[in-house]
Amino acid sequence: TGDQILHIVSVGYDSGNAAKVSSSILAKTSGTIGSNVVPGTITLSTANAAGTLTSALELDHTQQATFGGAVKLASYANSSARNTAITSPAAGMMIFNLNDDSTGVPVFQGYDGSAWIDLH
Repeated sequence: TGDQILHIVSVGYDSGNAAKVSSSILAKTSGTIGSNVVPGTITLSTANAAGTLTSALELDHTQQATFGGAVKLASYANSSARNTAITSPAAGMMIFNLNDDSTGVPVFQGYDGSAWIDLH
């Protein structure tokens, strides 16, 4: 477990013409490896402002996602803007509605598979 299977690295040149890593995709083995079973983990990394490659998102063999920073929710001015922008929402999707049509106040909302509901 932990063996690197694939590593794709993107490189750019800084203002001094030195090659610097900008981002990468790393695939490695994880979990228990067995006959006909090789569980894996994928890590997406980006270079931060200091130029250090930092994990942004890791998906492990259990389909769990670990974010390296804050997760940002899409925000919409009101329910009409939300409905125009999201024509086929997926169950479990969450957004921040800046001005809910029914209450006039900001509200977090989630889609339950058939309707948007306020999350309290």
